[in-house]
Amino acid sequence: MSGSPAAPTLDQVFRELRERRGWARERSDRPLSSKTMLIAMLPRTGSTALCSLLEATGVLGNPREYLNPRGPLKPWARRLSASDLDEYLDALRRERATPNGVFSFKVLYPDLAPLLGRTPITELIEAAKFVYLTREDGVAQAISEYIADRSGVWHRDSDGEPFRSRGGGDPDPPYDESEIRKRLDALAEAGADWEQFFAERSIEPLRINYEQFVADANAIVGAIARHVGVEWEGELSLEGAATARLADHRSKRWAQRFRGARGL
Repeated sequence: MSGSPAAPTLDQVFRELRERRGWARERSDRPLSSKTMLIAMLPRTGSTALCSLLEATGVLGNPREYLNPRGPLKPWARRLSASDLDEYLDALRRERATPNGVFSFKVLYPDLAPLLGRTPITELIEAAKFVYLTREDGVAQAISEYIADRSGVWHRDSDGEPFRSRGGGDPDPPYDESEIRKRLDALAEAGADWEQFFAERSIEPLRINYEQFVADANAIVGAIARHVGVEWEGELSLEGAATARLADHRSKRWAQRFRGARGL
């Protein structure tokens, strides 16, 4: 939406890696994971904070956006010495599972859709427990995405420093009702895509929204553990998450302005 160059596809990323085969390393002899958790998500739903807490349990995998070709996929494929999707998923299931055999990852529907029908993805989906992460306040979600995209800062750590973010954008983007509306519509479309995906495969995901997570992060982590079939007893909170909330007074003012203009 920001006019950036088209992102590379997963196949393009692996093609480039094959051409630079000098980084190959010895394969792991660790066993394949025995459980898979797929976090189906929408943008700006607290997924990074949630996944940092899931990782902190030590029993719910190490969920990242491993299938995101715009960033995480290439460094992870390079680190794991994978030159195609089959090698990559095999290596992830060996290297990134927790000791109890749980492999987990999070994914946006547009990153998963091009891979549907490929054997390794099909097998992973068929065996996975699904968690679906959404947000009740769609206006706040759209505003958050707009500000993050324009500023280049998608997350900040507890000290306020950019976390896994490129930065370099406009730190104070102007209010743009048209852009917020476009993002709100796109979020609704992405939600409909996930719902169709679940319906076509008779999948009943554990449904969690951002507001529930913020209200009681520990309860949400516990619910996910039970859903996956993992025993876990602990005490976690948002204060221990890798990222801090970005919403501020500007976000609230914009939400009120947008709703007022739209009669919402």
